[in-house]
Amino acid sequence: MHYRHIGDRFDIESYKYDGKLHRRWSGNLLLADGRRIICGNDRVAVTEADGTTWTTREPAICFFDRREWFNVIAMLREDGVHFYCNISTPAEWRRGTLTYVDLDLDVRVTPDGEVEVLDKEEFRVNRERYAYPLKVVTQARRALGRLLRLIQARRPPFDPDVVHRYHARFVRLVGS
Repeated sequence: MHYRHIGDRFDIESYKYDGKLHRRWSGNLLLADGRRIICGNDRVAVTEADGTTWTTREPAICFFDRREWFNVIAMLREDGVHFYCNISTPAEWRRGTLTYVDLDLDVRVTPDGEVEVLDKEEFRVNRERYAYPLKVVTQARRALGRLLRLIQARRPPFDPDVVHRYHARFVRLVGS
């Protein structure tokens, strides 16, 4: 377990299954309870694998879990809370950086509850390219099913009130 203090800024790195860096950004710690890691950021720099850097447009609350095979980014936009979910390995701390392996499948949820599963073809292609073990494929599919059930039930983190509470905590800790 890597211990950090609430409010601390740390890096987050997403990798592909072959171990190559996929994306890097940062967040400020809002909660770490041994299982869940929740952070916030606002207009943060994101660096892609090819070195390209871009800046996010809005505040976001990121929900990671050390047991779940997905993570969720809740983006606070003018028209409401949008969710972007990555099917991934469980998050883990490595040398002070929060890391996970991106398994291609994504889910987008709009404020009105519209749900779209993205990148199914990318998952199929990368499953062969990177030779995902059967256990990984099974976990990814189970995670997608669990994620869709959580979304449908509007269970945390898919409750905008929960997202707004964490955002208020983020603003109190680091400003905005």
